[in-house]
Amino acid sequence: MSVLLCGRPLRLRLLSPPFFRSLAAATSTASRTTELTASYSFTFDFLTSSCGLSPAQALSAARTIRLDEKTRERPEPVLAVLRSHGFSDAHIADLVSRYPRILLCKTENNLGLKLQFLTQEGLSPGLIAQSPAILSRSLDQYLRPCFEFLHRFLSATDDLHAVLWRPGWGLNFNMKSTMIPNTEHLLELGVAAPVISRLIASYPWVLTQRHELFAEGVQIVQDWGVKPDMKVFPHALRTVLSLRKSNLSSKFELFKKLGWSEEEVIKAFRRSPLCITVSEQKIMRINCFARKLGLGPSDLSRQPALLMYSFDKRILPRYAVWQVLTSKGLIEQRTSKLTSMFVISEERFMNGYVKKYMDNVPEVMDVYLGKIKAEGPEIGCDESRNDGRICHIRGALTQRLELFVEGVQIVQDWGVKPDMKVFLHTLRIVCTLHKSSLFVKLELFKKLGWAEEEVLKAFRKSPLCIVVSELKMVRINSFAKELGLGPSDLSRQPALLMYNFNGRILTRYAVWQILKSEGLIEQRTNKHMSMFVISGKLFMNGYVKKYMDEVPEVMDVYLGKIKAEGLDIGGDDSRSSSYRESVSDN
Repeated sequence: MSVLLCGRPLRLRLLSPPFFRSLAAATSTASRTTELTASYSFTFDFLTSSCGLSPAQALSAARTIRLDEKTRERPEPVLAVLRSHGFSDAHIADLVSRYPRILLCKTENNLGLKLQFLTQEGLSPGLIAQSPAILSRSLDQYLRPCFEFLHRFLSATDDLHAVLWRPGWGLNFNMKSTMIPNTEHLLELGVAAPVISRLIASYPWVLTQRHELFAEGVQIVQDWGVKPDMKVFPHALRTVLSLRKSNLSSKFELFKKLGWSEEEVIKAFRRSPLCITVSEQKIMRINCFARKLGLGPSDLSRQPALLMYSFDKRILPRYAVWQVLTSKGLIEQRTSKLTSMFVISEERFMNGYVKKYMDNVPEVMDVYLGKIKAEGPEIGCDESRNDGRICHIRGALTQRLELFVEGVQIVQDWGVKPDMKVFLHTLRIVCTLHKSSLFVKLELFKKLGWAEEEVLKAFRKSPLCIVVSELKMVRINSFAKELGLGPSDLSRQPALLMYNFNGRILTRYAVWQILKSEGLIEQRTNKHMSMFVISGKLFMNGYVKKYMDEVPEVMDVYLGKIKAEGLDIGGDDSRSSSYRESVSDN
């Protein structure tokens, strides 16, 4: 094709069809990108303004759903239905952040009916918001049958709610393929309904195992001589299902290697199923110690609780008292007397073996408390301790000789002597890390303001602190700084570096904030420290239950249902800027 231009022919080439297709595709892609951007923007705005989500939550939820002006009529009725069933703005934000697709539900004959049913069952908006999977289930095919089943065994509403409130439970699994057939299996075997009720109320996870695994666990329990009508049956079943089949077999073989007959192992299991969960190291240690006392497998199988008691806090202190009293001729040396002494309650032991003889043996209390070492045979168990320690550092012992020797030298250079109790634990940790990783961690501590002596002090107290991730170190260090705690404080309590930041540190600090704001506790650094390191039971009794009359909401603060006012306890700045600075410095 050509045309005349200024008297000269100009030839034009026709554009080929592929070009037009490419142009059309590019135009279409650009159009779709614009539409997606607009949709994403609308979704983000709707989630933050109408649903109350934080920007971070909205960004996460926007990856799951897309909303636009054309479909606006779907999410708005959903919010209206939720509010009509008592959902507050906080409940809605919680629910939508966990289950964004709730905004696309059909409201008239779906969501509304489910909410009505669940509300009639006594489920609060807060519980529904925390277990949003409930709303994805069919009302007639799943929810009604499941609640009918639960009511069959849990007559009290409080029991039902206690089960549903359990973290990670709340009908989030398929009851029709797990709990219901597993329960029917137990009923067929003759397990009483009240026993099943207690299992559902206390250990629902037992009944939510895959049916094949559950049936296999039941068979193992029966093979080990525990009948379905025995009182110990549910405990035995729970124990077996908590372990892999291979772990059960290895424990069984360990007992036999230690001289136990098969009947003695089974006898111990029938008396106290949890004895099978005791660590191999502890089983060897107790077995060795018992042998020194003249106690054999037959004695331990009659009192398997001995395997589960703390060796250092219960067995050895009580035996020290026994040594003193027998050396004075105040009690007779009989095996049956010895085993009963270990298993009686603390109060009975104190009254019957300590206070009773304080006039005759004034030092008996100090012996019990470990202030005075009892004379006579060695009450430790060197053989078992060594066996246990060797097992504990097996990985370190398999290192190449040069690397192993280098690891031993590093441990000693860091101030841990071979005769110190922590030496073998420290050696194990050093041998599991590359030399360069150790020194990177040491440098990070220094960049965070720690003196070398403070790092080594923390390491000697708790060697595992050196394996904590860099991000967590930075986060805890920054948070501690906000509380007025410095490296010297952390080096005295290096366990703080290893605790779960969100699950322990923040929740306890939230309680601290509210109690301090009410003037119920004083603000002292050492008080801060002890609050984080005490056991969960001590914290609950000393900081939560103790103040529930004065501050009724303290339990909700501890459980994270209410955020404490005051200092932002999230430590976001430490997670971002501080960490970036430390990395860039490297």
